Amino acid sequence: MSDKSIWKSGVSQTVNFVPYIFCALFIGLLSLGIANTSTDDYTENPIPTVLKALLLLQLAITAWTYSAVRGRHYELTEERFKERSGVFNIRYDELELYRVKDITFMQPFFLRLFGRATIMLHTQDTTTPVVLIRGIPLTEARWLHE
Repeated sequence: MSDKSIWKSGVSQTVNFVPYIFCALFIGLLSLGIANTSTDDYTENPIPTVLKALLLLQLAITAWTYSAVRGRHYELTEERFKERSGVFNIRYDELELYRVKDITFMQPFFLRLFGRATIMLHTQDTTTPVVLIRGIPLTEARWLHE
């Protein structure tokens, strides 16, 4: 039997909706703190330098979170479920479909707002007993669940 692709998808950025809101608030507060502490002498008042470093750190964390979600892809074939994840180090996982024992359909509040869902696969595989297919469109999630 050939390994013909049936379905392909990636993760939606909506899975990180709450962290993005907190990042935006934190970046806004840091920007206000930097704007309100105007001094040219950093030896007297190191607070602007610390706030700028925290701002850069928060921007880096946000970029990493975005990249990690952007780098995750799913594929379903006739015999296997394949997952590709990673930003710098890429990991490929394959799960043979006969190992899937149970499928759970989940739609948390924030994913429901954006018409997305998560599918949880309970498997007999020793390396990955639970596989999450996160943030996929609702119609595709319902199709996969059936």
